[in-house]
Amino acid sequence: MNKIKQLIVAAILVGGFGLVTFAVPVGAVSAISDTCSDPANKDSVICKSQNDNVGSITGAVVNTLLFLLGLAAVIVIIIAGFIYVTSSGEAAAITRAKNMILYAVVGLVVAFSAYAIINWVLKAFG
Repeated sequence: MNKIKQLIVAAILVGGFGLVTFAVPVGAVSAISDTCSDPANKDSVICKSQNDNVGSITGAVVNTLLFLLGLAAVIVIIIAGFIYVTSSGEAAAITRAKNMILYAVVGLVVAFSAYAIINWVLKAFG
């Protein structure tokens, strides 16, 4: 039952990051378009970024998500280290801490691999 709770929390977090990352209010987009139509504002950062291609935007989003994933893995490793140190020789706590460290390291390897693959794809097709 504990694994199911962990999977549900992970799904909610991943879904929440996806909603936050990809949800853009329509009014904000039209306000930027109106602002950039004024010649006095054509050199602003917002108006210059309006010409960005999909690859650079996707790269920025993916890099941000991978940073958050790496940060989460480091936090899990720190928590697992704390559990390991305070386990007092209890076999279940030691096993739990070792598994947490293993899963966090595997997550980091997957994140670094995803980063390499995504950068390769963006450079190859961008």
